[in-house]
Amino acid sequence: VHLAPNILSSGINAEYGGSNWDIQKIRDNYLKVHIYFEELSTLEMERHPSYLISNLIGDVGGQLGLLLGMNICSLVQFTDYIIRFSFYQGVMRLIRYYRVKNKNDNK
Repeated sequence: VHLAPNILSSGINAEYGGSNWDIQKIRDNYLKVHIYFEELSTLEMERHPSYLISNLIGDVGGQLGLLLGMNICSLVQFTDYIIRFSFYQGVMRLIRYYRVKNKNDNK
């Protein structure tokens, strides 16, 4: 054990209540351990999800497009058609209603 003189006077004496420690007593009561590693390299491992939610949405959309022959643009066009058709039917009913009402009022 290699100890500097200031360790004997300040560190150990203060730690153990000021008792007198000499080199032989320290050698008898302390153990010096050397730890050697087989390899000095480290291995970093990172975990990443293999299948993201965005991939899932894309795959489901792709399969629906393949099976139904439809994509987002077609879906929007179909919805637009339904809304326009419904609006047209509603306007035509109102026109017929007011024509019939005007005919009945004129009689």
